[in-house]
Amino acid sequence: MGAVDPTAKARQAAYQARAVNLATGVLAPLNDVARRVSLGVLGAAGIAFVAGLVFREPLVSLIVGAGLCAGVAAVVSRRLLDPDLRAAIELRNDHDCHERAEWKADTRTSMPRTPRAAAQWLLAHPRERGRAALLVALGRLDEADQAIAEVEPRTPEEAFGLDILRQTRCLLANDPVDVAALHEQWLKLPISRERRHRRQCLALLDAQVAFDARRAPLVALATGRAEAGEVHRTMRIEWIVGQWVVAAALLVCAVTIVVGAIVA
Repeated sequence: MGAVDPTAKARQAAYQARAVNLATGVLAPLNDVARRVSLGVLGAAGIAFVAGLVFREPLVSLIVGAGLCAGVAAVVSRRLLDPDLRAAIELRNDHDCHERAEWKADTRTSMPRTPRAAAQWLLAHPRERGRAALLVALGRLDEADQAIAEVEPRTPEEAFGLDILRQTRCLLANDPVDVAALHEQWLKLPISRERRHRRQCLALLDAQVAFDARRAPLVALATGRAEAGEVHRTMRIEWIVGQWVVAAALLVCAVTIVVGAIVA
């Protein structure tokens, strides 16, 4: 086995770090909302549990938990007054749901969620579709170029997806990125659900380019959401907030029941 080129390895690490930085930067406002909800609800449940034990009264747990969760809802609702943020959340959820389903259909495996899982998947699937996207995300751009060249797109939408991947590769390598040409290509795609998904993919690239240029990425995501068209009702912000409310209510009720069993 030949020696590993330290320069190439350092370059790959730099590309991967850049990919992570761009992705986390774009999604930071969205992840902040999810983090506020999670920490707020869990904190409310914890305080409600302690309060119920201190007063030895399950009703106290219920009242304290419900009150604190209402406070969390008020804080999160203020953040969600931003229409660009709401649109970005809907676009990301719909995009990720479609990606997971498409990956499962193409590879018969679950989509890797971490760099380590992606590297392991690549070792286990040396010829599988989907390799190019993972190689780009891991900063292995030379391998990604080869993988992209080997893909034979089956539809115009798949060919467009490869063009997005090529431009993403350029972005990571600090090469010029031509998103204007991609927007012109997208307009020529036949109207379909897959066309809508490809606009969502393009919006994520637009957002990374904007973030890299120190512009607001949420504007790019919101524009993509508007141009892509309607999303499934389960991806709408009202449905997502409803799920948060139900989860919080169930957790507070569970805490109340546990406190009742302890103090009985």
